Amino acid sequence: MAQAGRLHGTALRASAVELIADLLPGTATSGLGPEDILERVQMFYEAEESAAT
Repeated sequence: MAQAGRLHGTALRASAVELIADLLPGTATSGLGPEDILERVQMFYEAEESAAT
């Protein structure tokens, strides 16, 4: 059971990475680079995480 949980977690991480990689090329149309978008996402995530605690 623990191994299944680890495999599920690994699959979720891989899916998240693939999703982000698919979305980043579209940032060029907004005039933002991937670094800019990732920085904004991290700031948003940290703010949401902070608000939840």
